Amino acid sequence: MGEFCNWLFVLYFAAILSDTTFGDLKMGSSSNIEPIARAICENSAHALWNGEPERLASHVERCWHCVAAELEAGLIDETGALLPDANYEAGIAAYRDWRARHPDYVVPPNNGD
Repeated sequence: MGEFCNWLFVLYFAAILSDTTFGDLKMGSSSNIEPIARAICENSAHALWNGEPERLASHVERCWHCVAAELEAGLIDETGALLPDANYEAGIAAYRDWRARHPDYVVPPNNGD
């Protein structure tokens, strides 16, 4: 799980360093990517903000789409474990693809994470 956290933060900071719009959540009601991505994100960050639920919730809100991109690209499984084909380039490509498919999504502001 620690290696997954490293990937998550790489994608998170790539998101911050680019612009602030990341994609429109036009996933159908049958899509279960968002709740799974949110759960993985929360589980991976729980140790960082144990006892600080507001910061944990803020982090999940800002990062879940990075996890969704990795899930959709097949770079992680539904527990957040990296799969054999996962690498930095594939992660960035998955993130860019997610952003291209969701051009209207705006990441909430950073609340001190």
